[in-house]
Amino acid sequence: MIFFSNFMHISDPLEEVHKLYEFNKMSFSQDAKKGMIEYINNNTKKQKHGKHIYSMEEFGLTEEFITAEFKDLTDRLARLVRK
Repeated sequence: MIFFSNFMHISDPLEEVHKLYEFNKMSFSQDAKKGMIEYINNNTKKQKHGKHIYSMEEFGLTEEFITAEFKDLTDRLARLVRK
């Protein structure tokens, strides 16, 4: 089975797509390869749309509030981890 997340951190996405074609007994044409290279070159630049930086303060939150609000959850998770 192939998951989208498998493609998030691979060094050669084109090779992975080629493997998919082979697995499905499909021809990996030069046109398909050319189109994929063009897509990769135009759509995989990091921070293509700018860098997004958020802070708790922007949303009226504080570390104390977050800690208190999620205390039950973090306590339960801590107990699970210790088991």
